[in-house]
Amino acid sequence: MKRLYFTITCLCTLLLSGCNSEEASYKERVSSNFVDSLGVDISSLQWWKTVVQLKIKLTTDRPVKLALLSSGTGTTWLYDYKEVESSGTVTMTAPQGQGNILKLVYNYKNKNHIEEIVLDGTLENRIEINTITSKKSAKRRKAMAESLCGYSIRYLEENIPAEYHAFTASQLEDYFKMMEISKTNTDAKVLGLKCNYELVSNGIFWITWVNGYEADQRSRILGYFYHSSDSWKDIQYVDLSETHKWDYIDGKSKVQYQLGIDDIAHGLYANTWYDANFDLSDVFGAVECKNMDRVGDNAYNSQFIYSQYERNITALRGISFKIDVPKGYRIGFYLRSDEEPTPEQWSLLKGKGIPPYVEDAEDFMGSCFSVEFMNTVGNGRGLHRSFIAKYKEVYWMGMEDLINGGDHDCNDVIFGVVQDLNIKDPLPTIVDPEEPGPEEEIDDMLDGTVPFPWTLAYEDVNRIADFDFNDAVIKLVPDFENEECCVWVMAAGSNSRMYLHFDGPDGDENLGEIHELMGSKKTETLINTQGVVANTPFVEVDCVPWPKEYTMGQDAKRFYIEIQRGTCDDCTDIISLANDPGQLPEALLVAGEWHWPTEGVNINSTYDEFSKWAHDPTRTRFWEWYNSPEYGNSVSY
Repeated sequence: MKRLYFTITCLCTLLLSGCNSEEASYKERVSSNFVDSLGVDISSLQWWKTVVQLKIKLTTDRPVKLALLSSGTGTTWLYDYKEVESSGTVTMTAPQGQGNILKLVYNYKNKNHIEEIVLDGTLENRIEINTITSKKSAKRRKAMAESLCGYSIRYLEENIPAEYHAFTASQLEDYFKMMEISKTNTDAKVLGLKCNYELVSNGIFWITWVNGYEADQRSRILGYFYHSSDSWKDIQYVDLSETHKWDYIDGKSKVQYQLGIDDIAHGLYANTWYDANFDLSDVFGAVECKNMDRVGDNAYNSQFIYSQYERNITALRGISFKIDVPKGYRIGFYLRSDEEPTPEQWSLLKGKGIPPYVEDAEDFMGSCFSVEFMNTVGNGRGLHRSFIAKYKEVYWMGMEDLINGGDHDCNDVIFGVVQDLNIKDPLPTIVDPEEPGPEEEIDDMLDGTVPFPWTLAYEDVNRIADFDFNDAVIKLVPDFENEECCVWVMAAGSNSRMYLHFDGPDGDENLGEIHELMGSKKTETLINTQGVVANTPFVEVDCVPWPKEYTMGQDAKRFYIEIQRGTCDDCTDIISLANDPGQLPEALLVAGEWHWPTEGVNINSTYDEFSKWAHDPTRTRFWEWYNSPEYGNSVSY
């Protein structure tokens, strides 16, 4: 790749090739000041990019498409995309701080395959994919007892495996609150929880398992039903997975957790993923469980683990299932017995005008529904078999597993949803017009994905560096299908003339002066850096060529800033992303739409964990440093 370096007489790019001892001295002073402001040494691995490079060794006998996607709930981000004609090594870029579990989808022979990628702190992950032998490359745990392993119904019927969703720190706060309720093992209605509900779909969302406290290990099937907004007549039932018999679904533990402490006595160590199951008898020292294969396997009941460690649980993830229901449709959940026929419940539904999921009463297996009037009473107990509790970021739902009777604490299976959904009282059964059912959708590799944005923030280290990284700020959004990258200018925190360049496949291109692109005729004007809210609209400059072999982690450095100061002959500098690790940063590549510091505020004063990340970029706990700015010290938009 061609790079321009201006050495116009004396003041050249000081940090790259100093011209004399005075310049070298200036470089040392600036570096020393920056390190002093951090309070730590800069890691020799630090490239100043919040990225992880994936080196994918691909063995194939025909073309393969690869898409790197976010995993979990909410927006499905498209991080990188490649089209490969033959075997070789492919480089893709994953962002730090956006969740450490990703999906690598590859299309071979017109069929999509999914690999789970777990980012563990290694800044360059190596992965192997062999399409010829269908060898899976994702890390797998040692073989578990066959009796504890099974497949979700979604996987068996549609070849769609369960995935992991890892809860964020703020979502964990909601988990702690919910688990305090769950561990009381008290009737959900007595606790004041809503026990009769439906949800209204806003589009695709995911449910994530977090807890189970089951005394009964007979087969149970978790699923959801949906119907149009004013009728039960078109109701559809969708089975998701077995919940009771198996601890490992599609090769993944139902729930995994990490501790912030060591518990050597029980063989548990900090910052290590451990499995959890839903068997309430599986506790420390147990000599008997519902399935004896669980005894001594270092995986314990999820609610027991919470009761033991509570807020010493520092990370949590559970297997997740995609719920794809048209917007406006109503959704409910059920936990169905796979062993207990209940013709009376079949008759109950028929009598209310709700079509059961089978035609014959003798084939209907009893189910616990989130809608009260769909449940049988049994033993004189109430009709509720489920609860929903809305917290700050997560909706928690729990299901009872006994068709009749039970303790009604509804904690036998608990799962969460992080997307905003409306909670409604169930639709009355008297409204029943004819309505068409939902149209079947055809999934494509990139359907529903959104290109992931990146922020590139520059610091003029050659003139009075204050390390606010707002001297020039741009946003980059790759459009992989059209092989271009769209560029927005967002801020100008320098009073020098700053020209944005792109050194691409067609050669070096000057995209324009930053201030002028944002509508200012004066370079003395500071734009979107002096207040806590950006008040000047961002400007889309251009969409530059971005061939499929480009990847953000390697090729963002093609964008650089040429600074011209006044009319002197020695006043031109270049600032760009680092060419070597461990150096003083001239630019930062930050994942997502970043809020840069306000004018004159050192980045370390705005982001508390920036220095920790600078000192050790392999610590995943610091990868989210850019998500939590100090109030009043950053520019929002």
